[in-house]
Amino acid sequence: MSIGANIVVGFIALLHIYILVLEMFLWDKPAGLRAFGKTKEEAMVSALARMERISKYHAGLVKIREQDRYSVYFSC
Repeated sequence: MSIGANIVVGFIALLHIYILVLEMFLWDKPAGLRAFGKTKEEAMVSALARMERISKYHAGLVKIREQDRYSVYFSC
């Protein structure tokens, strides 16, 4: 039972690593385009949209952190 569970966990870990490599490194390469069913143009547009969304989230987090820092200083 333990060996079977280890094999299943190992397979799932390898599957996650494969998906990670596809999304991070092969997004606009032929293998990634086939896996996600996208054209090169669609992949570029979605990658730019994702980068813009991430930068907006980052800007929001920075503002939240600044507010928290100032509220700590002024509440003491």
